[in-house]
Amino acid sequence: MRNHSSVLWTAGGLLGLLVGLQDARSVSDDGALVTLLLLVVSAGVLGFAEPHKAWRWAIPVGLGLSVVHIAARALGYHDHIQPDTYAARLLLAPVGLLAALAGAYCGALLAGLRRRFFPRGL
Repeated sequence: MRNHSSVLWTAGGLLGLLVGLQDARSVSDDGALVTLLLLVVSAGVLGFAEPHKAWRWAIPVGLGLSVVHIAARALGYHDHIQPDTYAARLLLAPVGLLAALAGAYCGALLAGLRRRFFPRGL
């Protein structure tokens, strides 16, 4: 079980970083919606895979968004976040965490429903 959990933590971190990279490169007006959808779906998949204590999957996925934007600013890459400060990028952390938290618990809910209605699998 411990090995399975560490694989999911690693996957969550990578998914969070990929969502952050997608958001940093986004130039369209719908970029924020796509980012929120990716956060919810990424954390939802992890919540479905291991629904016990689903809140923990919001941490690596949700914080990846803020980490990428802070690293981009530190490396001199200017993205679409205005004002161009570290504080503005830190404000992405609660947004990412809330979206990922909602996704993780939706995934856990779906896992519970699957167990209840299909106890022997599909």
